Amino acid sequence: PGDRLRAMRAAAGLGRLDPADPVLDTMSAGTWLAERGQRAWARQALWGLFITAALNAEVDDAAMGLSAMVCKRALLGRADAADIGIPLVPLEELHGGPALRRIAEMGGTVRLKSKVEAVTTDPKVVVDGEPMAADAVIMAVPHEAAARLLPAQALPEPLRWPELDASPIVNVHVVYDRTVMDAPFAAAVASPVQWVFDRTAVSGLRRGQYLAVSLSAADRWIDMPTAELRARFVPELRRLLPAARGAAVRELFVTRERRATFRQSPGSAAARPSAATR
Repeated sequence: PGDRLRAMRAAAGLGRLDPADPVLDTMSAGTWLAERGQRAWARQALWGLFITAALNAEVDDAAMGLSAMVCKRALLGRADAADIGIPLVPLEELHGGPALRRIAEMGGTVRLKSKVEAVTTDPKVVVDGEPMAADAVIMAVPHEAAARLLPAQALPEPLRWPELDASPIVNVHVVYDRTVMDAPFAAAVASPVQWVFDRTAVSGLRRGQYLAVSLSAADRWIDMPTAELRARFVPELRRLLPAARGAAVRELFVTRERRATFRQSPGSAAARPSAATR
């Protein structure tokens, strides 16, 4: 009861925050929550469940401004604000193919396997050594690549993107000989398993079940050999999922993204470019 009451008080405090307040970018979510009576268990089991997945940062390392935005929307916003969508087909079918077809229908051209070398303020895009005029440029690339492509004079303030660090994500993929989880996804508390997703349908697997354990803020896991990850996570899945205790693992592999997102730690908001309308 005491933890619940303290969590309610912290939630009330969150509701009064302005996530854009620059002061919040100077502290971590863990610090702010601890100052309001949230003990380590509550910070991880309640607040960390949302913050780590959304920001790819541990709650004690995540910037408070961004954490406030996540918690206000997911926990204090509309009832459907934290709904999770699970794709039933590969993302290429969901996004890639339809986007390419729509661009072609609108008279556009898609150049694949081409290298963008620079973006100028004209604006022009230099692709494979060829300058191409553009009305506008959307740079959907990681921050370190954007910093290399964009000239410093393109922004009203000094370019500070290189100051941003990166945070990894690791996924442990486990294929069982039978169904071991009857939910499309699940979250685990007090476990190295953060979130686990059923990818059976999207993979086209006809027999058994394919689960993916998604590990955000995966600094401790990114360099761990696959054999060690197997030794840690297969027993943990057996503990969490009773049906897995009698199931055989048909396949296990690991995917690693060392620079999955920028590291959303205190001070990161100040290093990101501001928005301007011209």
